[in-house]
Amino acid sequence: MALIFSFAEVETAVVLREVNTQWYSLFHALDTLLESKMNKRNPWMLPGDGDLKTWQDVALVFAKRLESSKWEETDNIDNAKVTGTQMPSRTVVARELLFDQKLPSSFVCINDGSDCDTQMCEHLHIFSAAGDFSMDLSTLETREELHHYEIVPLDGVETVVKLDGVKFTIPTSLVNQDQIEDVVVGRSCVYVHTLHRGYLVMARNNPHFHSSFFVRSCEPRAAGDLTVLENKDGYRLPDFDNRRLVKYSTGASPVALYNGSVWLLRKNRCLIPTFMDLNTPEKLYFRPDKAITGMYITESHYSQGSKARGSAQFVVGMTVSGVDVVDLAGGSTTTVTHHYGRPVPSKCFVGFDKGKFQAWCMYGKDYDLTIEKVENGF
Repeated sequence: MALIFSFAEVETAVVLREVNTQWYSLFHALDTLLESKMNKRNPWMLPGDGDLKTWQDVALVFAKRLESSKWEETDNIDNAKVTGTQMPSRTVVARELLFDQKLPSSFVCINDGSDCDTQMCEHLHIFSAAGDFSMDLSTLETREELHHYEIVPLDGVETVVKLDGVKFTIPTSLVNQDQIEDVVVGRSCVYVHTLHRGYLVMARNNPHFHSSFFVRSCEPRAAGDLTVLENKDGYRLPDFDNRRLVKYSTGASPVALYNGSVWLLRKNRCLIPTFMDLNTPEKLYFRPDKAITGMYITESHYSQGSKARGSAQFVVGMTVSGVDVVDLAGGSTTTVTHHYGRPVPSKCFVGFDKGKFQAWCMYGKDYDLTIEKVENGF
């Protein structure tokens, strides 16, 4: 029976589990095999949020989506018609965060410290002549962002690099030839910016150069729990098992990975759930009835909520007056705005306080005073 499963496609394995209790039990004991099969068909569909708790869940959902008429096929998602109902946007006026005021100890930000490069994280970032700093507004503790990495040579072939508690292995030749310009640890990938060879990109869960590849044309960027690379003809996602980049979309940008769907942002105002089957990479599957509209998110200023905090269903995007918070699970948008008559906030924090949604904004004067205090303290 196990041998039959090993040769079966994902769809066949899902059907076989329904034959009898023996097949069912065996299916639910094949984590490693199902992971391998899914990595070949859709390496971005992972357990960990929404309805996907195990690799069995991933395989089941993938197979059911392929046979469902609710998931439509398209070779041009930029022009695909969506029918999702625009729900009324809820508006929340942010509370004002003053100079030297702490956020409530019970407040938990939707975003954690893994999104500091987006400026939509839980920290207040300060860039000044004195240096770069980040402040934890729940404690008002400030640290200088030195971004130092440690190099531990192993032999003439491999070298281990340590940064932010993450260890990854690179070719020793990059160190010997003084090729390393910068190192970045993201949610889903680690990449090394080299002097002449572009970016060496590795999966966060398997950070070894044997499973990596070089990218010359563009810098990798985080899109929530995805890694995205953009060039002139569109957006690509890394397939680390096969050490390649897969063309995913042209105009609509991948911004989040949730419940087995890559959410694409189309023209700043529409989020569409999609998935791909690498057996037919020329087309995307999408749910037109689950598209979400009514927000305005700029591509360079957004972040997906923290999976570790149970907030992966939220996408937070900066707007002219504050931020929009999109609930991918509920299909709704919450607009966070500032007090009438106040200037545009310098920084907004959105999250939950004892289970209730809450938003805070710091305005220009208090932000300037905070910068002055930090500079004088270092």
